Amino acid sequence: MELNWPLASLIFCIFFIIFYRKEISALFSSIRGIGRNGLSFEPSVSTQRDDKKSRFDELSNVGNYELVKMAESKIIDELQKDGLFHDSDTVRILLKHLALTQMQLEFERIYQVIFGSQILLLKRLNEKLGIGLRRGYVEKFTSEIIEKNDDLQDWDVDEYLNFLLSKELIREDDGIYQITIKGRDFLSYLIAAGFKEDKYL
Repeated sequence: MELNWPLASLIFCIFFIIFYRKEISALFSSIRGIGRNGLSFEPSVSTQRDDKKSRFDELSNVGNYELVKMAESKIIDELQKDGLFHDSDTVRILLKHLALTQMQLEFERIYQVIFGSQILLLKRLNEKLGIGLRRGYVEKFTSEIIEKNDDLQDWDVDEYLNFLLSKELIREDDGIYQITIKGRDFLSYLIAAGFKEDKYL
């Protein structure tokens, strides 16, 4: 069965009205009159409020990084202690972006020097979130990496792991290695920024 153009156009118009009925209703409610130049509209308070809220949500969306939330709270606490914090949407957006920028700069510096195998270890630890990996497994993993790479022949396990520990990407609790919140956010940032994970070493 073939639809003729008038019928097809009618069906399209019906679906268009159904899907955009709210927008169409808002448009008609804002019509003030008809003049020589066509329709004239009056500004809508609700539309402006919705637009402001949408812009606020857009500026507030900096990604779901726990590190940013923690840094933002820390900055607010420090400002409150000094009596410098004034709560407003503008201040909170600026603080959120300040915390995000600080995190990005640190992650960029870490990425410049971290080994690809260390990123792989972070991913292994992330897969065992809440459980962790025993030191024996981590030592075996690290020893194999050192043996495969001539540039690491004078390294030992502790030196290899010290970078991840000192940057607080991982932690050790009673012989169990765990990825930290910072380590998880670092992995998320690599994906968001489009950085390759298979780096040298």
